[in-house]
Amino acid sequence: MHNATVFVSEFVLHCEVTSQIRSFTVVALAIVYLVTIVGNLLVLLVIILDHHLQTPMFLLIGTLAVIDLLHNTNLIPKMMAVLLFDTSPVPFSACLVQMFLVFHLELVESFLFTLMACDRYIAVIHPLRYPQLVNGRTVWAGILLCNVLSGMPMTVYMTFVTELSFCRTNVLPYCFCDYGTMVRVSCTDDAKYLTFLSRSATTTGFGTLAIIFFSYGKIAHAALKISSSEGKGKVFDVLITHTPARGVTFFCAVADSFHFTRSRSKIVNRSLQRFDYHRYYCPSDDQSHYVQF
Repeated sequence: MHNATVFVSEFVLHCEVTSQIRSFTVVALAIVYLVTIVGNLLVLLVIILDHHLQTPMFLLIGTLAVIDLLHNTNLIPKMMAVLLFDTSPVPFSACLVQMFLVFHLELVESFLFTLMACDRYIAVIHPLRYPQLVNGRTVWAGILLCNVLSGMPMTVYMTFVTELSFCRTNVLPYCFCDYGTMVRVSCTDDAKYLTFLSRSATTTGFGTLAIIFFSYGKIAHAALKISSSEGKGKVFDVLITHTPARGVTFFCAVADSFHFTRSRSKIVNRSLQRFDYHRYYCPSDDQSHYVQF
């Protein structure tokens, strides 16, 4: 059958989770979401109420808490709906908004971790100049810069999505609107769509990590020069509290960047074989939500 160009008005999310663990997954997501909301709201409340914590560093921590709230609210409720009702139609525009927020918030979070490393670098290496270099104005400027830097590749992603043609199906075999999955199920055969994703993710990941390693390397070098054990302990506390969090975030992002092509390709190919193409080209009344021309 000839693949005609189809511009869909909605996508149908189909989460590849077996029925045996579906209930457990929903409960786990609900618990994670509840803990996320309560934990981040408590962090924000403590920072707002305690004036001693209203410093540049805690302003960044508060921003991370807001990003975590937005990120989980953007993903978890919709994922739970998909798991509970098996498939879930999402308007095309709403799907793009979710995809944009997923990428944008992850990039901003990565840049914020880099800002936190720079903040500690200045505090330890240039303590006398810290009040002049790092204040509320510079922190807000840094947060704005993080959003601008994130918006640059996002503009390319949004443009790429509008170029995709969905002539086979509008079912996304994923738990949320994901750029890589959209490319895989589309009929547009061009390597640039996935190549840009891999390169931008890798460049951002290694670029931010290089800055963080440089900052923390300088901090560790400065700590070794301190004669008192108490002073060394305070400096190394900075590394202990920041490095693991950033490391987990980075390696998860890089792992996803390197392996998403293979794993998502298998899922999509398996799903395309499972669905009957006729239901998408000539949908009946009870299946009309799968393709909207």
